[in-house]
Amino acid sequence: MGLKWTDLGDGYHRVRGGLFALYVIELDIVGAAEHDDLVYALGTGKIRGTAARRFFAELIGSKEAGMSVQEMEGFDEVTRELMEIVSLLPPDMRLAGLDPEQVLNHFDPQQRLAGLEPQQRLAGLDHDHQALALPLDVLRLLPDQYFRSLSPEVQAILRKRLA
Repeated sequence: MGLKWTDLGDGYHRVRGGLFALYVIELDIVGAAEHDDLVYALGTGKIRGTAARRFFAELIGSKEAGMSVQEMEGFDEVTRELMEIVSLLPPDMRLAGLDPEQVLNHFDPQQRLAGLEPQQRLAGLDHDHQALALPLDVLRLLPDQYFRSLSPEVQAILRKRLA
């Protein structure tokens, strides 16, 4: 197309030869050169600095954006990094406005359960699901009466595990 790039330095470029003036910036280079953490985060997806954290926290909680923030390119990567940062904060400093289910989706099951007492891990489970959580050595000790108290589906799963 006959276009020429002119390097203006620090991540800025001018493209010449087109129908209009065109400037291109490399976000990660400009962000680093200008010590602008928000521009840097938009380029690399790596959040560093309080201004960028605050911006993304407000954006995620915003209902005023013209589109769903979840539809933005790179949202998952930025959210994953933000969740890592949030998980390091004491509870009274955590960001408000985040959907708890969305936060939990960014942690694997072991991370979700870390630090919970065994009774907390099983809290809210019905009789059948508690039985599914039992280890094999405990299942082998349970009387037939206990197995008969479980649903047929759970009985089948447990008998398969025991076999």
